[in-house]
Amino acid sequence: MKNWKKVIGVASAAAMTAAMMMPTSVFAADETFKIGVIGPMTGDYAQYGTNVYNAAKIAADEINENGGFNGYKVEILDAGDDQGDPEKAVNAYNDLIDKGMQMLCGTVTSGSCIAVGAEAAEDTFLFTPSATALDCITAGREPNLLSTFPSTNLQRK
Repeated sequence: MKNWKKVIGVASAAAMTAAMMMPTSVFAADETFKIGVIGPMTGDYAQYGTNVYNAAKIAADEINENGGFNGYKVEILDAGDDQGDPEKAVNAYNDLIDKGMQMLCGTVTSGSCIAVGAEAAEDTFLFTPSATALDCITAGREPNLLSTFPSTNLQRK
């Protein structure tokens, strides 16, 4: 569990750093930057999804307490529960886009990450804190996708 906290902390920091480098056109006119989280919030893998969601909320609270970044506050949207299912992940992605999401933290599992990566809008930055399949970063989204966890092929070496 201690290692997961480190991984999630590093993933959150990497995402926030990447967001700060984005052009200002991706920020909402109301000076709030909206981040969505998709992962298994219920079911067999809920421990992973809820941990990522809670870490994102903690990171956003800390950033906002320190004045935000570049004058923008961070809002974590309600988490999309994909239950580890790729089809549910795509549905959750579309729901979050409708809510004004500008960056996606997730998905948490590889199958869902591949499905969302292939469907994601060109103007949405997506980072995965834990999906490890190599296809997660080669699903046609390379310019806007960041994986903060080594792929399975690198872990085996």
